[in-house]
Amino acid sequence: MLLNNLKTLLKQFSIYPIARRIWRILLRISSHKSNNRKLFELENEIIDLKKREQQHFDEIFNFLTRIHPFDLNNKVFIKTDYPVAYDSPDHLIPSGTINDNTTKPAFVEACFRYFERKISYLDLGCAGGGLVRNFLEEGHFGIGVEGSDISLKNKRAEWGRIPSHLFTADLTKPLSLIDKKGSLYMFDVIGAWEVMEHFTEDGVEQVLQTVRSHLAEGGIFTASIATYDIPHTNHHQCVHNEQWWHKKLKTYDLYPIENQVLFKLSEFPRGGSIEDINSFNKSIHIVCTNSNKY
Repeated sequence: MLLNNLKTLLKQFSIYPIARRIWRILLRISSHKSNNRKLFELENEIIDLKKREQQHFDEIFNFLTRIHPFDLNNKVFIKTDYPVAYDSPDHLIPSGTINDNTTKPAFVEACFRYFERKISYLDLGCAGGGLVRNFLEEGHFGIGVEGSDISLKNKRAEWGRIPSHLFTADLTKPLSLIDKKGSLYMFDVIGAWEVMEHFTEDGVEQVLQTVRSHLAEGGIFTASIATYDIPHTNHHQCVHNEQWWHKKLKTYDLYPIENQVLFKLSEFPRGGSIEDINSFNKSIHIVCTNSNKY
């Protein structure tokens, strides 16, 4: 009944042919999840359609994937004894976890420009999961992990659209993202946007251990990190300058790369603008690799 009513409603608008094509592609994706070659073809259909019909694509895609989730992940699973960060201030007094849903197609393009191939992306502290969706839309692979389960319970933002690509876990505790054989899954790019300062210093140690163990050889870890406190809250628990963070990263064999080598300021998903880059309440951008050739 719902689908018939939806079809009747959409037929009243000129966008119906676009909606019908997206719907058919989504249904075909579900039936070919185990066929990588066919999935690649279907992903390219989505990308081509988006380029041709950009004006209406996003709105229709968002709506239809609420009904039929864009669900491609059947190869990566999470292993943790701490599925939610119950003691975290961000879970107890939610702010970003319930409001944020950062998207940045330019960041995806910059990553592709660097690797010159399809890549895998892990978003730590993913909130609404928007960046994960950006990678999927362009035919890459993406996974997000969020400490709170508020967005999961409410199917907020991308949690209702790409549910098998988003997990919850306490990032300050040991966790593993594994494949079907139980081996660690390695990612080309790992991001953490306005997240690292939210952990205690002990928590940062575990997060960086997770980064190091899941970063593919020659991979990139990149983040925006606030260097200021928030008065009257304890959301920012690890406030330090750029030198402190670089020193900490090197203890995990993560070596800084000059930001300009990979990203323009406008390509970072978060972390300030040209106007506030010199202000007191600013964020820094970290870009590093597990190769010390830089």
